[in-house]
Amino acid sequence: MKYKIEQIDLLIRETPPDRYLFAIGSGQPTKRRPRAILLVHLLLSDDRGRSVWGVSGDRPSFGWLDKRAQFTPEEKLERLFDLVRGAREIYLRDSFDSPFRYWHECHLEVVRLGVAQNHETLSSTYASALMERALLDAYCRMEEVSVFDALKHGLVNPDFAEMDPSLRGIELAELLPSRPRMSLPFSKKPSYFMPLFLYCYKKSNPVMTFT
Repeated sequence: MKYKIEQIDLLIRETPPDRYLFAIGSGQPTKRRPRAILLVHLLLSDDRGRSVWGVSGDRPSFGWLDKRAQFTPEEKLERLFDLVRGAREIYLRDSFDSPFRYWHECHLEVVRLGVAQNHETLSSTYASALMERALLDAYCRMEEVSVFDALKHGLVNPDFAEMDPSLRGIELAELLPSRPRMSLPFSKKPSYFMPLFLYCYKKSNPVMTFT
C-alpha cells in the first residue's frame, strides 16, 4: 500500500507567563514558561482513497538545542523555525509504503540540511521528530490501531539494521511487553532497565550510543 503526506501545517501556540515552577538539579525553583508550543498538523492519504490528520507538538527549546554563544536567543529561535520548515518540505516530497523506511530517509536528509545550515544535531533531530510523530499519529489513526499495536505487530516495518548494521537481527516485538505498561522507569541516562540496551548487552555488544 502507498501512502502520501498531502499537507503539513505548522502552528505556534503562545503560552501564558509563569505557568509552573522550574528548576534544574539543586537550583532554586523559579516561575518559568515556554514561550510557545510548536504544533504540526499532517494530512496523510493512501491509495485506497483514505485520508486522516495526525498531530504532534513540542516546545521549541532553542537554548537547550543550541548552546552556542554566537547566536542570540531570537536568532536561535528563527533559525530553528527555518529548519522545521525545511523538514516539512523534505517530508512532503514522496509517497512511501513503509513509514519506518520513509522516516529514516527523511531524517537523514533533515540532518544533512542541518549540517549545511550550521545547526547542532539536536536541532535537526527536533525538527525531524516533529514530523515523525505526526506521521506516526496519522498512520495509526488511519489503520485504527494504537501506536503500541503498530509497533508490536510490525505495521511500521522497523528495520534497525538500516540505522546501524550492528543491530541486525533485533526484532522489536521481542523488546515489547505483551500489553502496554501502565508505568515505566524513567532515566535520561542509559541503564539496564532499557530493553534495547539489555538485549544488546546480552548479545555481547555492551557499548551503545544513545541519542
